[in-house]
Order: sequence, then C-alpha cells, then structure tokens
Amino acid sequence: MPLVVVGLICLEFIMLPTTLIRVEIPEYYQKIKETPGDFAILEAPASFTGNSMIANVYMYYQTVHGKRVVDGSLTRPSIHSRDFLQEISHNEKMKLDSTTVEKLARNNVKYLLVHEYQRSLKGTLEFEDTSSCVFREKSSDIEIYQTF
Repeated sequence: MPLVVVGLICLEFIMLPTTLIRVEIPEYYQKIKETPGDFAILEAPASFTGNSMIANVYMYYQTVHGKRVVDGSLTRPSIHSRDFLQEISHNEKMKLDSTTVEKLARNNVKYLLVHEYQRSLKGTLEFEDTSSCVFREKSSDIEIYQTF
C-alpha cells in the first residue's frame, strides 16, 4: 500500500516535455546569421508603436540571427538608442526617406526588415523614397531592404 501511494505521488509530479505552441521563424533570419560582419537590424514596424509584443517577437528572432537589433525589449534603454529612435520616428511613425536611410547606414543598421503581416498597424511605416536603399528580396512575409 505505501508503495502505491509513493508511486501515485511520483506520477503526480512527473514532468513530461510538451510542445505548447510551435513558432515558425522566417528562413531569412538564417541568411542574416550567415552574413559576416558586425551590423544591426531594424525591424518594422518597430516597437516604438507601443506594442511590446512586437518587440518580444523580434527579440526571439534575434536569438536565431545573433545580430544587434535597433529596438529590442530593454528594461533600461540607453539614451543613445532612445534618441536614435526618436530621430527616425515622427509621432510613432517611421518615414522611410533618403534622410532616414542615411541615418540608418551611419549607425551601422544594414538591413530594414518590413513585416507584411504587421503593416496594418495604423500606417506605422511610410515609404516616401526607397531609391536610397536596395530592395534585397521578399522572403515569406518579409520585405528586406539593405541600407549599405
């Protein structure tokens, strides 16, 4: 009888690995990982929209590619990163024009990744002039632009 009780207690506390959700990571992040060099990535819409869930997804993707990201989920962002985001955003919108692309390149932001499924976020990204950056490819639901 005591053996049965011990067995039931052990059965109660056993932890079996279970997949609760499966997260698909777009294949382009593997290409970014394989790209040599030290550079940063800006994912749009960026989390300056006030949606921290977006930043969390981008930070998860960052664990795959390992490159620096412009706007991650930080407890205490540096003054430089906060100023940079304010400089490239206007009223929670990012205007992609030649001036913004120059600022991105000057700050070593090589890729701008535009997530199609999030473009509906109140027009957070305005394309004015994309001639100053190079359209690389469309992979999954992401448009990839290169600033330098």
